[in-house]
Amino acid sequence: AAAVSEMLTCLGHDNHRVINADAAMVTLNAGGSFDVVLSDMVMPGELDGIGLAREIRRQYPGLPILLTTGYSEAAEQAIGEGLTPLAKPYTAENLATRLECAARSGKPRGA
Repeated sequence: AAAVSEMLTCLGHDNHRVINADAAMVTLNAGGSFDVVLSDMVMPGELDGIGLAREIRRQYPGLPILLTTGYSEAAEQAIGEGLTPLAKPYTAENLATRLECAARSGKPRGA
């Protein structure tokens, strides 16, 4: 997570790192403007990345979500949910491209 946060900073993106899906929802519910939610599919807590994506879609339908995973079964599950996960390992260039695509797919919250 720290490496991805650093990668995002180097790409010129502000980012807010949280420990799990519950913390992500608290952060989103607190307000602010977010262009994209980037989440790993496997994380601690009750909600995994798919659960987080479902909750975000329910509460913030215009907010784009980009999930990442290194597991093919998790990738298949994401695809079944209509998401195209970013496979690990990925480069900063791959991340930048996918973030741009995700951001264009929805409207930023607070915009």
